Amino acid sequence: MAYILNESEPSTPFSEWSTAVDNACRERIASNLPITRAAISELVEDLSVARKFNFVTHRIDSNRVEYRCASYQQAPHSCEWRIYASPSIEEDGSIVLQPRLCNLTHQCFGFNDNPSLRWTINKQTFLRRHIPSLIPITITTQIKTIIDTITLKFHEIPNYEAIRIFKASIVSGQMTEQARQFQKIPAYCARIEHECPGTTAHYEFIPLNPIDGGEEDVNHSFRRVFICPTYCSRATFLRCRPFIALDGTFLKTRWAMTLLIAVGIDGNGETVILAWGVVESESEASWTWFLNHLEQVLPEVCSSTIISDRGKGLLNAIRSLGPGVTQAFCCFHIKQNAIRVYGQIIETFFWRIVKSNTEEEYNNHLSKLLPY
Repeated sequence: MAYILNESEPSTPFSEWSTAVDNACRERIASNLPITRAAISELVEDLSVARKFNFVTHRIDSNRVEYRCASYQQAPHSCEWRIYASPSIEEDGSIVLQPRLCNLTHQCFGFNDNPSLRWTINKQTFLRRHIPSLIPITITTQIKTIIDTITLKFHEIPNYEAIRIFKASIVSGQMTEQARQFQKIPAYCARIEHECPGTTAHYEFIPLNPIDGGEEDVNHSFRRVFICPTYCSRATFLRCRPFIALDGTFLKTRWAMTLLIAVGIDGNGETVILAWGVVESESEASWTWFLNHLEQVLPEVCSSTIISDRGKGLLNAIRSLGPGVTQAFCCFHIKQNAIRVYGQIIETFFWRIVKSNTEEEYNNHLSKLLPY
């Protein structure tokens, strides 16, 4: 039957939402203000989910629109729920829709009991208006997760295929927007150099379809970008400890890109971002490209200690900076490798060794670790 909120039942996110929808609808209609077709459609969709009933577009043309409860089609006059709007002429001569006849009370019973027969929750217009604010939709989001979120919020079980189509449309839009963002990188680099004097920004694009004869296609694909607020970073680094930590991480976008970052360590042991970049992968070629640009803006890097995760490509790239560089390795990554081989029990001993202040203390903690 049509859902009627029992005021004695405990408040839930759904009951609060459905009551808010119902009140907003009544206030909107009572205001007697003009309304657009899109606004009426959204209002009816929300009411359909909030009050657990199906609706049908009983009449729609260039001049008017009318929605009725779906049970009216199966048994005429079994339910008088109705929203009807017809044209109204404004003072400026424009024509708008004006709600005329509205009956928001249901008399139907039995037609809307089965959730699988209620179709509004599967409408793409409803899903696009409500779901992105409830859960981030990305290419890795599972359809079951979206369905569970909808069920929890709206007390409805949507159709799997409808959610698959919804996710595909959202992801497709995200991919289009992400592609536009890559196209804006040259403008971004120019803007940041203009707004922040002294900033160094380098980017690379490669032709999509190289043409024979030395010519290049006008269409290019993004490859790499390097950003460093040179004046600020160099002034900061000269007052930091002579350490630079390097690392990379995957970006969570449609395209597999990697964020590279270089940070310094100040007198308080806090990290300070010196430079960053986005490259095609965490390879020797990309790290070499990144470090060559870093060396140009921070020559002191060639006489510093560089901390890394011992990635093979990164180690080779660091060696290209010359003999003045001292290599150090991230203790966290060493610990993780050790735990995989010897088990979790060595973690306490490992950090005691790392934090040793004297050679004697170091050897003492190391001797306790050796039996394991």
